[in-house]
Amino acid sequence: MDVQPQIPQEPQQIPAQVPVPEITQQPQPVHVHHHSEPKAPSKWQERWTRLKEFVKECKRVLAVTKKPNAEELRVIVKISGIGILLIGLIGFLIHFAREGMRFVGF
Repeated sequence: MDVQPQIPQEPQQIPAQVPVPEITQQPQPVHVHHHSEPKAPSKWQERWTRLKEFVKECKRVLAVTKKPNAEELRVIVKISGIGILLIGLIGFLIHFAREGMRFVGF
């Protein structure tokens, strides 16, 4: 018996029917950018990114802080009060000096 090899036949191509949508709107003009540089983020995107980073940093700081005990709280209040008084005294002295110069005629 003589066996001849079968040659595979290519499948027949059936043309596909692709529906073509109707054009109901005028085509929009294509905007061509003359610069090939990447677009910088907008001012608001940059601010939003910085705000998100700030909130993330605040959460990280709050996670590592602890509540002060009574003695630590007293020391913090004393130091803060002294600082406020010093800043107020400096402001008063500056105001007093300016009023004195105005009185003298400067």
